Parts: sequence; structure tokens; C-alpha cells
Amino acid sequence: MANKYDYYIAYFDVFFTLKDSYQIRAYSSLDRMDKKTRVFALKYLKVAAERGHSDAQDYFKKYCEEGIYVTKEGEIIDEDEFP
Repeated sequence: MANKYDYYIAYFDVFFTLKDSYQIRAYSSLDRMDKKTRVFALKYLKVAAERGHSDAQDYFKKYCEEGIYVTKEGEIIDEDEFP
């Protein structure tokens, strides 16, 4: 639904569902995810944030500030490994 209809809420739902499936609490480390899943989840989070989803923007901003999975400029780290 996210891709087919470019629905910003569905983009966030993909991120949130993956996060929950790994039993990750809000704003916690995504280290439980394997790298490929983490990059996939962050790509969907970034799109949701860019489309104006307020919760996605909060999550993405926090990850940018931490600089662990996302650079300060908003680029997903290791994204080039998984097209």
C-alpha cells in the first residue's frame, strides 16, 4: 500500500511494524535488526518523514541527531549496500 498508493502513513507503518516485530521500544536502538532489515526500515521511515508524518519526523530527527543509523544530513548509513 505504501508503494502502490504513495501513502505516507503506510510508509511509517512499515517502519513501525518492523520495529515492533523485533520487540524494539520507542526510540530505542535498532541493533536487534540485521543490517538489511534496518536499512529497509529506515528507508520507509525517511519517506514517511519527508511526506510529513509527524511521528516519523520525530523518529528520523532523533536518529539524525544520534548519527548512528542516519547521518546528521539525513543520509541512511549503509544504504548503498542494499539498493
